Amino acid sequence: MEEGHLINLLELLERYPQTEITLTLSNQQKIPYAIIKYEKKAFILFELDTETSSHFTDIWTLLTSLHRYWGHNNKLAGA
Repeated sequence: MEEGHLINLLELLERYPQTEITLTLSNQQKIPYAIIKYEKKAFILFELDTETSSHFTDIWTLLTSLHRYWGHNNKLAGA
């Protein structure tokens, strides 16, 4: 997935917080890697494999965190 597309989706989350984004890895397209929600003016990234969550107050810190994960694993397939 291109970063610009993900940024657009994250901006939509800010406007429609009842929505969530499910991310999958390209090598496991049917298995969700993480879910991103927007609650109380923060992005919440739920990593499903480790059952942990992280809170980000802006899109750019969330993208930085995702880039670190992408650097160690395959690219994300889509949302």
